[in-house]
Amino acid sequence: NLLADEVRAVSDWEKVQMIKLGVRENLITTITNGLEDEAFMDVDALASRKVKALVKNLDSYMIQIGRIYPIKNYETVIRALPHVPTVKYLIIGQEEKSSQYQNYKQGLINLAKNLGVADRVIFGGVLRGVDKYYVIKHSQLMVHMALWESFCNVVHEGMSQGRVCIVANNTALPLLIKNNVNGYTVNTKDSDELADKINFVLDPKHKNLIENIKKRNKKIGLQDSWSHVADRMLKLYFKGNL
Repeated sequence: NLLADEVRAVSDWEKVQMIKLGVRENLITTITNGLEDEAFMDVDALASRKVKALVKNLDSYMIQIGRIYPIKNYETVIRALPHVPTVKYLIIGQEEKSSQYQNYKQGLINLAKNLGVADRVIFGGVLRGVDKYYVIKHSQLMVHMALWESFCNVVHEGMSQGRVCIVANNTALPLLIKNNVNGYTVNTKDSDELADKINFVLDPKHKNLIENIKKRNKKIGLQDSWSHVADRMLKLYFKGNL
């Protein structure tokens, strides 16, 4: 409050949390994160053979991207799988190496085995650049049931590729995905509610509605590149000094 001239928040939710912790509201400007250049490229033409083979073998799948870490709440999606069609669940992200959470991935594998869906939970490792956007683009939908997010870059990336996103109804996630408008929000650990929404999105009866959401998300999702964000940051740095 005494030393900073400006404070950047990546979402209005984060701004509210800063104010609650005592940061003066007039110091804070919300500037969301942006998209990599690859989001705007022809990913179908540029993706690697390896990732194209992965997608071909998966056939129909939903995707979640993030560290293999408890805060991402992958277990709720796995618990929903027995109640949805044979769509696979592709998890893209780096394994957490800290000793405290090094067994988390194995716990997810064991849960999937116990529920009889082990063959439908696919750990795809780390993908970057056009390969990441390729697997997003060719998914049936994106799920993201994290316990909290201050913005959520990966959901923004999902929107940029015209995906319908189902997210947890907490923290900043409902600011990106507004329920029944450009996707769906569900209670964070409610696997039954999640399964219902997945089934709704996949139901051919709702094809026209889902296609309209995809078009809306792609248009909105592609509005903010990192270059655009950098321009806004530059103006913030020089505010009052130009």
